[in-house]
Amino acid sequence: MQIQPNSIIKLCSGVPIDSSYKDTIYFENREAQKSYFDSKVSKTMDKASFQRINGQQGVVRMSANAESIYDCNYMMFQNTNYASKWFYAFITNIEYVNDKVSNVYFTIDVMQTWFMFDCTLKECFVEREHSMTDVIGDNLVHENVELGDYVSSSFEQFTTSETSSGSTNIIAPLSIAVACTFNKDYEDVAGGYYSNLYSGLNFITFDNNPTGAQECSEWLSNVPSAKYDGIVAMFLMPTNFISNVNGGNKIYTSTIQKLIINMFGIGGYQIKNNKLYTYPYNFLYLTNFQGSYADLHYEYFSDSVCNFTIVGDMTCNPEIAVIPNNYKGVVANYDEKITLQGYPQLGWSTDSFKAWLAQSATSVIGNAMSTSMFDSAYANRTAIAGKYIPSAMGGVGAGVNISSTPNPLALTLAGVHVANAIQNVAYHSALPQQAHGSNNGSILSTIGLMTIGIMKKHIREDYARIIDDYFTVYGYATNRVKVPNISVRPHWTYTKTIGSNVVSKTCSNNDVTLINTIFDNGITFWKNASEIGNYSLDNSPN
Repeated sequence: MQIQPNSIIKLCSGVPIDSSYKDTIYFENREAQKSYFDSKVSKTMDKASFQRINGQQGVVRMSANAESIYDCNYMMFQNTNYASKWFYAFITNIEYVNDKVSNVYFTIDVMQTWFMFDCTLKECFVEREHSMTDVIGDNLVHENVELGDYVSSSFEQFTTSETSSGSTNIIAPLSIAVACTFNKDYEDVAGGYYSNLYSGLNFITFDNNPTGAQECSEWLSNVPSAKYDGIVAMFLMPTNFISNVNGGNKIYTSTIQKLIINMFGIGGYQIKNNKLYTYPYNFLYLTNFQGSYADLHYEYFSDSVCNFTIVGDMTCNPEIAVIPNNYKGVVANYDEKITLQGYPQLGWSTDSFKAWLAQSATSVIGNAMSTSMFDSAYANRTAIAGKYIPSAMGGVGAGVNISSTPNPLALTLAGVHVANAIQNVAYHSALPQQAHGSNNGSILSTIGLMTIGIMKKHIREDYARIIDDYFTVYGYATNRVKVPNISVRPHWTYTKTIGSNVVSKTCSNNDVTLINTIFDNGITFWKNASEIGNYSLDNSPN
């Protein structure tokens, strides 16, 4: 029995996809698919001969002038005598035969013909894709993109919560501290318990300003010389962490707002993809200006703001610690803390003459007096001996009494020793003040930066545009095994796999292999063919 030709061939124009498979059109069902391509038909040939396909390629002879169908770039056909399935194909060439006949060469579109409704996409390794959600913090897989230099939108310091009287800087204000064994009234005192630590010393503090420095100098000048050795250290420390004896740690809390809107200022570039609000594109940077810093990720704070605890101790080498709260799931994350230490140690001086005089003056004067008396007695005894010895010998002057006459030798010796004592006093009075401690000042203290600085760092606006456009077109890095997304965004969904896993019961192995290759190369599924290539649309998840 002869089979009558009954194939239907439709040539389409203006179909915005090609055999590169960079893009394809996503349809919910076969009806929607056929309806769209029917809307693009410009030439139809009914009752055509059966269309044979060699692999994925074929050719059909059309009753049409080549010039009249040059604008056709796509085709669909159905061999109705054998099946109801529609095949979809890219027109690869139109060949002139004569004025009324042309050969149309085509390649089957495996995505529309087979994948869309005849294949199942299984789990495989997805390299990147558009995510189903774009909540800040949902997508944190590292991206291999150039970041450029970082800039900062602000510089802040930790302050207490705003009150009617304003906020207070917690760390920066400094005080002068003296560690000694006596109190401010120069009375000996025992040690105490400061900042949960025992100290055998007492701490006396003064304001770190000209007035406070003058008060400290006057207090030091009045320290009794016998207590000079009771001063152990002088240093600067943060005022707000001065602890009273038997007092615990001073603990403060501070809140920093996250930079997740208007990253580039009001009226600046508005980010489309929320991954750019996370690290390493946008983060909180803490620094102690001494080489230590901490990069804190906004997305790891479970609160809507960044909360911190600031603690410090009162010792001769004070230290401050800033601890992020509710960070990475830890209420107080001490592993992520940043510390500040190296506060300036201060020097002080004592009156060396005052100290010498208190320790040595009595002995010096006593020695001078006793030595003078000894010398006087010795000289008198010598004079008396001169009186009697000559008499016994019958010498001239025998019996002359000279004891009532001052002895010049005695006066001379006494004067020498008193002069020596005076000279000793003069020598010690001319000595300079005795220096103690060390004076290792800090430029940070001088410029008011002995603190923890806070900067809201992010990439530059030009790099943000580049990366944002990249995410808009190609989605986010995924790097895990899952079923690839092909329809999770309102306008388009890109997916790229490594080792795509497509299975089918109806299409050939060659077709399945090509489909897997297409997914491994990366492909974008568009929900509306008229929007293909229009990346200016808002493609945020619904």
